[in-house]
Order: sequence, then C-alpha cells, then structure tokens
Amino acid sequence: MFRLIGQILGFIAGVILIIALVFGVIILGRMVFQPAVAVASNPEAVSASVVSNPVSAPASDCVKRAEEIGAPKDVVSAICDATPGGNGVSMRLPVGTVVKIGTITFDAEDRVWFLQGFTTPLMANYAFEYAGAETALFDAPFVVGSELGWGKDGTRVPFKVCWDTTSEGCIPPTELFPTK
Repeated sequence: MFRLIGQILGFIAGVILIIALVFGVIILGRMVFQPAVAVASNPEAVSASVVSNPVSAPASDCVKRAEEIGAPKDVVSAICDATPGGNGVSMRLPVGTVVKIGTITFDAEDRVWFLQGFTTPLMANYAFEYAGAETALFDAPFVVGSELGWGKDGTRVPFKVCWDTTSEGCIPPTELFPTK
C-alpha cells in the first residue's frame, strides 16, 4: 500500500516538475526575447512621456539615418543637432497645444507631418511632441512600418512622411497655426 502511494506521489511530483520546467523555459524566453516595458507607478506620469529618449548616436550616424528617411537639410539639423533631454515623445496632444517639434496626422490619412512650430487643430488629429527626443523619430511606428495609414481606396498603406505643409501631396486637410 505504501509502495503504491509512493509511486503515485512520485508520478505527481514528476508531472509538477515537468510543468514547472516548461513554464520556466517560457518565462525565461519571454524575458530574453521580448523588449522591456516600463510600468509607471503614477498613471498621470504616463501622459507626460511614453517613449524614453534613445541613446544618442554619433552625429554622422544621425545625419545618415535622417537622410535615409528623406528628411530635408533643415529638418536633419533640427533632429541631429537637438540637445537630448526631456521626457521623450509625448502622449497624444489635445487640441490647441503649441508643438515645438513633432508629428501630426489625421483620421483616414496616409501622410504624417514632421513639423516645427504648429498648433494642434480642432479636427480629429493625432499630434505628438518630440522636443528633446527628436531622434526617436527614427523608431516611430510610421517610419519603421509597424503602423500603416489609410489609402484613398480604404486599403492600409505605408505612411508618407511630409516635412512641410506646402509641398505637392503634403498640404494638410486643415490649417495648422503657425507652421514653419
């Protein structure tokens, strides 16, 4: 009788050990292969910053990356000569916010504008401040392709980055005051 109970307990212990090993490998794999996610202890602090400043690359690397995504020379200097600091890329900004340097797009758009000195308009928009975190642009979802815009025919398409509000194909659907 005791031998049977011992065998049953041994079997149960073996099953528990196998399950623990499987979950241990899964957890270890997640820790190694998934990026770290910061959890804010203060929910209000999250609205101030969601993307931390990336480590600054040498200026020549920054210039090369900016040119690869099509940034004009004045925007390259605004990105690469900026002094890193601040809290990172902001959360979505409310209407009427004056943006020193940042991005904006609108509902049903396939364009994102990276601009300096604009005010978020009344119409539905998605605006973010990049001041102090300008190089975070290189890792933005619309740049790396992990976020898609909406084509005129309703299909999902890669975003086009507009560097001003006057170039052909880059006139926004509303006015942004003031823009530079």
